[in-house]
Amino acid sequence: MPLWVAISAEIEGGGQATILVEFVAPEEPPSLRYGETSLQLESPYPNPKEGIHLAVAGVGRGFSIDETEAGVSLNLPHRSRSIPIFGPETTLVDVVWLDELPLSVQQEVDENFRLIERIRILPNPSRVDGDLSDWSGNRALPIDSISNILSGADQWSGSRDASFGVAAHLHRGRLEVGVRVRDDDVLLERDHLEIETEYGTWSFPLKDSGVYSLADGAEVAFTEQSGFGVGLEFGVPMAGNIPQIDQLPLIVRYLDVDTDDQTGSPVVISSAPSIDILLRSTPL
Repeated sequence: MPLWVAISAEIEGGGQATILVEFVAPEEPPSLRYGETSLQLESPYPNPKEGIHLAVAGVGRGFSIDETEAGVSLNLPHRSRSIPIFGPETTLVDVVWLDELPLSVQQEVDENFRLIERIRILPNPSRVDGDLSDWSGNRALPIDSISNILSGADQWSGSRDASFGVAAHLHRGRLEVGVRVRDDDVLLERDHLEIETEYGTWSFPLKDSGVYSLADGAEVAFTEQSGFGVGLEFGVPMAGNIPQIDQLPLIVRYLDVDTDDQTGSPVVISSAPSIDILLRSTPL
């Protein structure tokens, strides 16, 4: 079985992008990385002459790429649903299946490709009160890799510098997000967190412990700051904008300043590059 596939396409507007898919384990969703570039790769699995949209990694293994009016999708033998890779208005350019990622492109991947992480949302109740015990039964998604850094990678010294774990609930029409920020130098009122869905974005600075009101009926509650960083809970009513729970796109970003200089650019670490990319490239 191949462990990687690089899928390149021309996207709307004339640019080119590549989704790099890593197969982590047979029963787990693959890991996806997005880059606005193309990789120079050679595959041990040749594509058939009839068209790269028919590419199969080994006869009968069930790995395939489909190109339709709806976009480009990836089919895997152990999953009942295809995985959207690119949306409409895209033209498939190249598909390369790989047993391993060559060391010659690893640096380029680290520099130019960003992880697309899907935050799993559970139908559990919780309260925005600064007490994270509501989340003790949840497995937080760690956002702590160089491939999660959107900007400021040259300033980032590792997960102790800036990272976070995140979990989410959708209960009775209310989206609730629990976050533990890891930061060895938290600057209250300077460091920021952003919560983004396709229905709105909420950006707020880290503050002392307490509950604070935000726009659109949202609120955020902070725990007491500790040596590792700070914890928080965010909640917002979704009104009528509630799709199926497993289809709500959600992105969390942390903006770490690490300097009292007002002109300093923050390190931005995020669960996904953008809502648009998350919407069209989500391993459901």
